[in-house]
Amino acid sequence: MTSPRHVGPPCLSSAGSATRSASRSERASRDLSRDLAPLAPYASALTDYVAGDQAATLVVHSSLGESDDLPVQIFFRGEGDLFSFEEAALELCRGRVLDAGAGTGVHALELQKRGFEVRAIDVLPEAVAIMRGRGVIDPSSSRMRGSTRCSCS
Repeated sequence: MTSPRHVGPPCLSSAGSATRSASRSERASRDLSRDLAPLAPYASALTDYVAGDQAATLVVHSSLGESDDLPVQIFFRGEGDLFSFEEAALELCRGRVLDAGAGTGVHALELQKRGFEVRAIDVLPEAVAIMRGRGVIDPSSSRMRGSTRCSCS
């Protein structure tokens, strides 16, 4: 049995000063890696599950100091396993669909089965590889600049 991975606030250290000037693409790559660092436990859990660790679990910490175990298998649900609110949302889809933050492609796969043209994107290369392996048509990695966090006002 795998020990649970902890997902919570990022703990990042500064990269320090460089001895040479980094190119724009090097800086962008470094910034993207740093921005995705908080998602590393999630990416690792997904790949472990695909590799056969059916008991993979994430521990999700809230800002209220609470934590919950989340079985990774929830990200690999199939036909008939969707929650009622997901079914309701999928029923509202029309035309071409963008599944942003598609993860393992649960919703993209269901929409493809229903005949929709779906564009599935995710920031994690591991998730894109998993989507491709599960049969999502042409998934891609979104190239985000800046932080993966957002705030709404």
